[in-house]
Amino acid sequence: MLAAFLLRLRRRQGYRAYVPAEGGVQRLVLYLFGIFVAHVVAMMALEDMAPFDAAWLTATTMVTVGYGDFFAKTVEGRLATMILLYAGGIFVLAKAVNDWIEAKAEKAERKARGAWRWNMREHILIVGTPERLPTPFFERLVKSIRDTPELSGRPVQILTTAYAEATLPRSLADLGVVHWNGGPADPGALAAANAGEAFGVLILARSVTDPTCDAETFDTIDRLRTLPVRGPIIAECIDDANRERLRRAGARALVRPLPAYPGMLIRALVAPGSEAIIEELFTAQGDECYRVDLSPPWKGDWTRLAGALIAEAIGTPIAFEDAAGRIHVNPVGRRGIEAAALFLVMPEHRADTGDLVRAALK
Repeated sequence: MLAAFLLRLRRRQGYRAYVPAEGGVQRLVLYLFGIFVAHVVAMMALEDMAPFDAAWLTATTMVTVGYGDFFAKTVEGRLATMILLYAGGIFVLAKAVNDWIEAKAEKAERKARGAWRWNMREHILIVGTPERLPTPFFERLVKSIRDTPELSGRPVQILTTAYAEATLPRSLADLGVVHWNGGPADPGALAAANAGEAFGVLILARSVTDPTCDAETFDTIDRLRTLPVRGPIIAECIDDANRERLRRAGARALVRPLPAYPGMLIRALVAPGSEAIIEELFTAQGDECYRVDLSPPWKGDWTRLAGALIAEAIGTPIAFEDAAGRIHVNPVGRRGIEAAALFLVMPEHRADTGDLVRAALK
C-alpha cells in the first residue's frame, strides 16, 4: 500500500522513475557500515563501553528504537552520536528504505505496462495484435493452453501493442499471463520477450481478411529465424497462395485465422498436422462433416456401424446423436448405442446419402 502511494505521489509530482545507480546499493551498505563502526569505536573510546554494548547502542539508535538501557553520558559521546547517527546513519537508512520502496513500486508499474523483461525459458510466446477484440481472443487462446495437458504448466507471454495505453487486463493476469509492450518489428522486442528460448511461438495475423498481413508474418518469421528461435513457429496465414512461402521461411505449421476457435493454434503446436484436419472441416472445399438422420434409430455397436460405412466407402463416422438429442463424439468401443442421427466426414453429400447409410447398416 505504501509503495503504491509513493508511486502515485511521484506521478503527480512528475518525478522521474527511480532507477538505482550501478553499484549504489553496495556503496550505501559500505557507508552505513562505516558509520556503524565509527560510532561503536567512539562509544568505546568516549563512553568506556564494552564492544557489544557499544554495538547495541549504535544499532538501536540507528533504527530509532532507543531502549534507553545504554546511552551516551559525556558531551563528546553525545556529539558523536548526533553527528554520526542522526546526521548520517539515520538519514542514509531512511533514504535507503525510501529508495527500496520506490524501486519496488517502479518494478510493479513496469510489469503492468509491459516494460519488464521476464527472462523466461521454455514458455509459450504469443506474437501479434489482432484487430478482432484482442482481450477476449487472448483469453480464449490462453485458456486453450491451460486446458491442454502438454502445455498447462508452461508460462505464457504476449508480445503485443494492444495495451500500450493501459495495463494488462486482470482477466489475463489471473490466467498467469505476462506481456511485453511492442511488436515484432520493434528493435529488440523479440529478444526482450526471449523468443529464442521459447518452447513455441504463435504468430497472430492482424486481420482475418487482409492478405497483406502475410507479409508481416513473413517478416516476423524471418526475424525469429535470425535470433535464432529453438521452438516451432506456428503462424496464421490469410492467403493460401502464401503458405508454401511461409513454410520455406521457417513456419512449422500454418493455420487459417478462425476467431471463434483459437485452439487450432494449440493443436498445431502439440499435434502437428491436426490443424490441417480441423481446417478441412471448417472450409467449404474438400471433405466436410454431414448429418444423416436415422428413422427409426439404429441400435447396435459403434464398431459395427463404423466398419460398415467405411467398408462401403460412404464416409467416416465421427459422432452420433442419441434419442434424447445428446451428441457423442468419437464413441470408440461403445456398445449398445441408439443412434437417431450420424455425423460423417464425407467428400461430398449426395441426395441418396441417407439411403446408402441405411442400406449399409442393414
